[in-house]
Amino acid sequence: MTSPTPPPRAPYRIETERLVVRAYAPDDAEALRATCARCREHLLPYMPWAKLEPQTLAQKVELILHFRSRYDARQDYVMGIFDRETGRLLGGTGLHPRVGAGAIEIGYWITPENEGRGLTTEAVRALILVAFEAMKIDTVVIRMDPTNTRSERIPVKLDFTREGLMRRGFRDPLSPPRDVVQYTLLDTEFAGCLWREETRTTTRAFDAIGTTIELA
Repeated sequence: MTSPTPPPRAPYRIETERLVVRAYAPDDAEALRATCARCREHLLPYMPWAKLEPQTLAQKVELILHFRSRYDARQDYVMGIFDRETGRLLGGTGLHPRVGAGAIEIGYWITPENEGRGLTTEAVRALILVAFEAMKIDTVVIRMDPTNTRSERIPVKLDFTREGLMRRGFRDPLSPPRDVVQYTLLDTEFAGCLWREETRTTTRAFDAIGTTIELA
């Protein structure tokens, strides 16, 4: 009997023109604690986990260790969005295999003072590039609450197709079932995206030991 093919491994660090998108490390715990606590009310309408805020530093350390163990096991890829120049935490994102084999979901949030600067779009573009060209995913999914129009602008801008409203399509232990709008981008469609080449020229990806990952 042959062993099942392991899921693709995500890069541990992605650099763009203004950002570093990477796996959290334990020494990010204080920045994550302070940022999530400060932004609780901003995040609460759309992020069920914000109900758990504020958390202690010890709780954030344990959470990051949990994120990292799942990252290393190729089960889920939760990342922070950091300012490339200052190292300051600006938000969070991730590549989530929960939507089935060959597909991956991208989630994201940004601190309120950094909205409107194109930073989330910059991070998402890099993650899409990585998903298709490094991880060889065939479908990228983005989902959001139907009232989250700011979040919805990102897949629209990046040439995703609106699949429609999934009634009670979001289920989480911290929240009653909620409706979500789903967008998808296929690998065949990505090849024709006008922003693809620009993103490739400004994005670099690295593995766990800092070796460059080819994006092609």
